[in-house]
Amino acid sequence: AANEMAPSFPNMSTDAGLKKLNEFLADKSFVEGYTASGADVKLFRQTKGISPDAAKYPNARRWWNLLASLTEARLNWLG
Repeated sequence: AANEMAPSFPNMSTDAGLKKLNEFLADKSFVEGYTASGADVKLFRQTKGISPDAAKYPNARRWWNLLASLTEARLNWLG
């Protein structure tokens, strides 16, 4: 549900972080709620512009692509 607290994730530049995010996003589009939020931007910035491997982390890659499509101004506004 939208009011659930987002779990904490290990560093997004590690396999452990990407694996946990990928599992969490199996039935969700975003970390909190139904639209991109500050929590998504925070995690997205941790990826340092490197997209997750689509073969290993398809849900994380889908999420990354959604965040990557936002403008920098929108990311700054959210985060």
